[in-house]
Amino acid sequence: MNSRRDLLAFAIAVALSACGATSSATTEATTSTTITTTTAATATTSAPTTTAAESTAIPKTTTAPPPTTTAVIDEATALASTDWPAIVQILGHRRQALYAAPLDDPAAYDAICAAGDNPCTSALRTQIASLAEQGFRIADAAPFTVLSDDPILENVEDGQTIDTARIVTVVVTIQRSPDNGNLVDDSGMVQAELESDTPEGQNLRSRVTLVRTAPGSEWRILEQSAAGQVLA
Repeated sequence: MNSRRDLLAFAIAVALSACGATSSATTEATTSTTITTTTAATATTSAPTTTAAESTAIPKTTTAPPPTTTAVIDEATALASTDWPAIVQILGHRRQALYAAPLDDPAAYDAICAAGDNPCTSALRTQIASLAEQGFRIADAAPFTVLSDDPILENVEDGQTIDTARIVTVVVTIQRSPDNGNLVDDSGMVQAELESDTPEGQNLRSRVTLVRTAPGSEWRILEQSAAGQVLA
């Protein structure tokens, strides 16, 4: 493997470790037992005449609990919220998708990073341009997952509240990926296996500076860096 390829694999692995679903709905089936009714035959003799008693079984019906569903929140709503783990995870998924299908396109960067020149856009543009130029992509990576526990709102724009701020810094926990995927070429041949820098049994804490153009608009990443590790 040449040094350029090694460097690219390393840069991508670092990016994945620093930044790194699908919602489903489940429905429980309802069942019921069949209501059974039985009627004895009527017997008649010449004298005296006797009619057998008619018996009916007591209906028995069993119904399962009402269906349960998992709420699905669209990305636009989540990205405009203050659910920091959800925001970082959605933007991380978009970055993963770009690594899997490299497209050196400003619109693709703007869907993840703040507009204009900034650390997020600069790093991502360099990585994607290198992948696209060499015909490489990242395949078979496990989904980027941000845990919902212990998000920290570390900093809010001076003089602003969380409702009015356009810049915030948060710290979230990123689950160690069981598989960072492979660097593959146009033919699908593996050029390098991407390994996590986070030791097994540990998760990564990530510091993310987020920006938005106005209150109520979607957040984007301005800068992201490692902020230590915690036990998984």
